[in-house]
Amino acid sequence: MVLAIQQAYYLRAMNPSDDETLIRLADELALDGRRFAVDLAHPVTQAELGRQMALARRLGADSFPSLVYRHGDVTQPLDVDYLSAESTLAQLAVLRDADH
Repeated sequence: MVLAIQQAYYLRAMNPSDDETLIRLADELALDGRRFAVDLAHPVTQAELGRQMALARRLGADSFPSLVYRHGDVTQPLDVDYLSAESTLAQLAVLRDADH
């Protein structure tokens, strides 16, 4: 399912935040779409989604993809340069040096 979601988003311009997209992908994978829809809407599933979203907010992961540096109890979102890893590596070096 993870691969199907990634391909749907990047190759098919489908919104993985839309339940109908997820249900359609489940059907395409020969999963029971009705059962998937019931499980997706289940309070336990929705509570876990809420916990995961809250964690992302606490970590400063407000986009996809996001990178977050974590050392002990300290977390720091990293800026992502999609054309070069150098700026990300420089951020990591600064944070690593600050930790030591």
